[in-house]
Amino acid sequence: MNTRPFSWMICVGAFLAFMVSCPLRFAAQSQSPLTDLRGQVIDENGQPVPRVEVDLRFGSGSSQTIYTDTVGRFQLRTASISQVHLSLSKPGFFRIEDRVLDLAPGVTEITLTLNHETEVKEQLEVQSEPVQIDPDTTSHQESLVQHEIVNVPVPSSHDLQQSLRTIPQVLADASGRLHVAGGRQGQTEVLLDGFEINDPASGNFTSKVDVDAVRTVTIETGNWYPRLSTSGPLRKGKAWFSDALSIQRNFVLVSELPIGQNIDTIWSGDNLLRGQMNLTSRNVLQGSFLFNGSTDPRRGLGVFSPLSTTSNFKSRRYFVSLKDQIWVGRTLIDVGAAVDTGGTDSNPQGTLPFVVTPSSASGNYFQSYSQHSRRLQLVGNLTTGALELYGTHTVSAGWNADGVDFTQTASRSGIDYQRSDTSLSDRATFSNRDGSSGPAAFRMANTQFGGYVQDLWRPWKPIVFSVGVRTDWDRLIHENVFQPRIAMNWVPAGDGRMKFTLAWGKHYQPLYLTVFGLASDQQRTDQFYNPPPTPCMPPAACPTPTTAGPPVVSSFSAPLHRV
Repeated sequence: MNTRPFSWMICVGAFLAFMVSCPLRFAAQSQSPLTDLRGQVIDENGQPVPRVEVDLRFGSGSSQTIYTDTVGRFQLRTASISQVHLSLSKPGFFRIEDRVLDLAPGVTEITLTLNHETEVKEQLEVQSEPVQIDPDTTSHQESLVQHEIVNVPVPSSHDLQQSLRTIPQVLADASGRLHVAGGRQGQTEVLLDGFEINDPASGNFTSKVDVDAVRTVTIETGNWYPRLSTSGPLRKGKAWFSDALSIQRNFVLVSELPIGQNIDTIWSGDNLLRGQMNLTSRNVLQGSFLFNGSTDPRRGLGVFSPLSTTSNFKSRRYFVSLKDQIWVGRTLIDVGAAVDTGGTDSNPQGTLPFVVTPSSASGNYFQSYSQHSRRLQLVGNLTTGALELYGTHTVSAGWNADGVDFTQTASRSGIDYQRSDTSLSDRATFSNRDGSSGPAAFRMANTQFGGYVQDLWRPWKPIVFSVGVRTDWDRLIHENVFQPRIAMNWVPAGDGRMKFTLAWGKHYQPLYLTVFGLASDQQRTDQFYNPPPTPCMPPAACPTPTTAGPPVVSSFSAPLHRV
């Protein structure tokens, strides 16, 4: 077991400092007589646009297609030419067609602005052409751009989670939770502006985001609702903001239940406020605030679950983030922090015993609980410019630190399971680990650190290698998890319409506190009973039941030394 979990942080810090100086050193050593075109693509807010298809046509009639990297840069080195025709395209953006650029001998640097598509309210519909296969991307990606998110018909079309169902490999289970590529929700990391927004305690994707606040979504492997969305410059060319608010009212009608007890009305709302300020031409500050809230006074209402067996459920979620992006030479550095906090409360309609029969339930639900979770995130990333050494290299590195806290208070009464003749089959009771009754309360906390280094190497045009390593340390298990990864792309045809990818890697599954919290929660005791000698005949009372053996105790344990 590693007793020095922070030693790798020193190595990562030294590597980051080395990478900042590398582009400047390589640039100083590179003296080429060839024409060197260096460009960057940004959007109308000054943000780099990655994975833009750049089509270059030369006077000789030849052409070449390249793609911008993760920070929006592209580079072309070729024999001395005086003129080139540029065309740029990416889904969700207006195209730039046949822009003529005159080149001088040596290095030419340009900046191109690619504007986001604007939704047009008349007969005109703006569509982007599909891009070619990106040879630099070794993972499988599926994306939705804004006009697809807004226009594709889905239930509750204001909620982004509903639009995600239209992406291949994204499926919803019976409860509406999304699963990517057949994995559990906790196995998919959900990011908003680079920050994780999975539930801090369970890892589930519970956040709601209004579709009007989203420009692009990328997956890598009865109601009414008013919506309000506004955006604009606070100071032209310097500061922008956007705000998207939605309120939703859903209702569930169970026609089999009595009138007045057959409707469940659910209220929910969300608001995403985002802002950006260009402190200088090479320093951009971004911030966001996300709020989710919902209330369901009759949660669980159904044909076999009448009003008395439902619970009054309330939830709220607050997410605040701040990120600073700085250019140092041709290296992009971003650092940020985020706070994610929220809670849920669920209480039954009364204190009557909860009874379950083969055909229905009666009484009041057996459980009430209150859960609160919080996560503090710190992140940092670095991406270099193109480095020339046996081909071209784009090196990226980063780190993250998370502090997670989870508390729960739960109180549970008994459950009586009855046969069809109303005789008692099983009685379940709940108690604390020390044998006492009453509410169970516990608190759990965890600290996680992670870092990664990755090199995207292009030794020659048809081949791209991606080699990297990530390490994670978790305070619950007190051990570093080392995760090497390697991938290769081969683009056999010159038109870029075919790509073969080979990849191998190890991936760490984060530990979520709700799983370990089960070991601190109450234990369950089931006492089973024999059926009566003769079936009970309601409304006559059943005879006193006899036990069918010793009680069965169920509890959870979390042996961390085996994780």
